[in-house]
Amino acid sequence: MSSVIHKRSNTESKKLKLFEYIKTLCGALIEAGILVVAATAGYAVLLYFLKMLWHVYIATYAGQYYLAEFPIHAKRTTEVFAKNLLDFSLKMNVLAFIVCMSIGLICKVFSLSRFLYLNRGMFGKIAICGLPLTALVAVFARSKFGLTEWNSAYTYSLAPTLAVFAGCFNLADKLFPEIGDFLERIEAYLKNA
Repeated sequence: MSSVIHKRSNTESKKLKLFEYIKTLCGALIEAGILVVAATAGYAVLLYFLKMLWHVYIATYAGQYYLAEFPIHAKRTTEVFAKNLLDFSLKMNVLAFIVCMSIGLICKVFSLSRFLYLNRGMFGKIAICGLPLTALVAVFARSKFGLTEWNSAYTYSLAPTLAVFAGCFNLADKLFPEIGDFLERIEAYLKNA
């Protein structure tokens, strides 16, 4: 009789852990959505402000000189600012989120986030994770948005990546186990089976 009670309590504790994980997952999805929306809004505001500054700049004598001397760079800047900046901001932030979340997941599962992210201050996190992730996002942004120059892609990827990478690493830390923990759980399960 006691083995039946033990199995029932064991099953109930597993159900509670599952419901707790589902609750954590739903909270993390909401947190991720808020992160992407906030980053998109902030980046859109920044882009619209820069667009305004660009128009003011090209109306000056120095701006006219820049247009005459560097027509290719000026054309590329004008092309980016001619796009729907809210759509560009959303797509860039979603791209940054997907790349950062993927790398955050890989780092968490293979226990790299302990060394690269978790024990660092904010400037260390930016230097060790944020800037290299920006380069990775820029690689994908070049093909997705038709940004031909590396420095342009990196510049347009910088703000969205820095806005979302910390949240992505924190979400990966909440949601996924390290491979060592996972293997220990499998080993414990096989011993009890």
